[in-house]
Parts: sequence; C-alpha cells; structure tokens
Amino acid sequence: MTHINVNRHEINTIATLYARDVLPAALNLPNGKTLTLDYECRFELENFNQDTDLNGSNGGFTAEFVGALRRQAVENTNTNWRDLMCIAGGGTSMTSLQRRASEINKGWHLGLRLGQSNKFVSMTDTDLSPDATQETPYNIGGIMHGSGDGQLIHHGMIIDDQVTIDEANNEAYFNLARVFENRGTTDITIKEVGIYANRGDDYDEWVPKLVARKALAPADQFTIMAGQMRKVNYKIKMVV
Repeated sequence: MTHINVNRHEINTIATLYARDVLPAALNLPNGKTLTLDYECRFELENFNQDTDLNGSNGGFTAEFVGALRRQAVENTNTNWRDLMCIAGGGTSMTSLQRRASEINKGWHLGLRLGQSNKFVSMTDTDLSPDATQETPYNIGGIMHGSGDGQLIHHGMIIDDQVTIDEANNEAYFNLARVFENRGTTDITIKEVGIYANRGDDYDEWVPKLVARKALAPADQFTIMAGQMRKVNYKIKMVV
C-alpha cells in the first residue's frame, strides 16, 4: 500500500494497493510472536546492455523511476515526486506546472522526448544521449524544443483513458503519446525515446529527470521530415 496526498497542507491521504501476493499456505503467528516480511521489488531492462545496432531495440525504466517508487512507499511528507509519471501535459501551451519566471515555456521538459543516440540502455542513464560528447552531432538530453533546424516542436501529451488488462498474457498496459513537429528545413532521424518526470521535492521545484528510455535498432528508427508532424507512442506494460 502507498498513499496519495490529496491536500499538501494537511495529512489527508488515500491508500492505494500497488501489489498483492497470495501465499501458497497460511502462516501461523502465535500470540506474542513477531513476523518480519521482506518484499522485493525487482525491475529488469529488456536485453540489458546489448548492442542495439546488432541485436535490436532495448529499453526500460531507469534507477530514477525505481527510486521514485521507493520514496512513494516510505515518505509521507511533501518531499516526494510530484508528477511521478509526468502525465501533466507538457507542450507548446503548457503552463500549469510553471511557478517561476525561469520556468516559462519549459513544460516540454516533462513527458515523451526524443533523441539521436541509440547506445544501449542502462538503468543508470540519467538523460537521453548518454554518450553525448563535444564530438557527437547530438545534445545530451535529446532534441531541444524549437522551430529551428535540428529542433522539434513538442506538443501536448496524450494518455490512454483506461488501462488494458490482458489476462491471457498476465499483463496490463497503457499508452503515452506526443505529437512532434519539425518546422526546420532538415530531416531528423530518431534513435531513442525517453520519458521525463519532475524530480522536484517542493511544491514548485522544477527538476525534470529521465525515468525510462528506449534505444532503437536501425530497423526501428524513424525520420521526422522537414515540415512533418509525427505522433510517437510509448507503451507502459506491467507483466505478472
């Protein structure tokens, strides 16, 4: 169980069930005895550390996401991830998360973002283009928001209204999506997709962090041509 703080000025929470196991047999706890339970949450990346050029696309949640879940479980103060999955919108007209003058027009920092490096995904990745250097043609953090060459307009986020339950395959999933627009004069090839959430502790603190990343094999890469708009989907799936 974890909580959702519905009023940041008061201890007013709603308990939420995150996971459940049914034991194969009942445990007897005698009067006066103590039972200690350890519950391990394990996260794995698809084809961890593989060469994406040779072995195909890979990706998954990063250590930032795992740390965020842990904080949701152990902390009951306002020092928490305010927008864990960053489904707050973010885009050309996004202002609701911007409390300070220095954050104006930065709503695009949250949600889906694209990049041009397909280095294999590691849980320790903290940004898109983790191998970016001064010699590489791409920027750490991926493609910037803008209308110039090498930039993309980041429009608002879209999320499925409902979670799809696939009982036959013991999985549940929903889709995130964002529309990107290339207003420049050069085509842009996309080699990675990431999700950014706000890591800020305080109510109005702005600290976007990478919580998931997908590195694309050559066959999965795609190009957003000059003058083109492209909708990009990212499926979040939990497998039992």
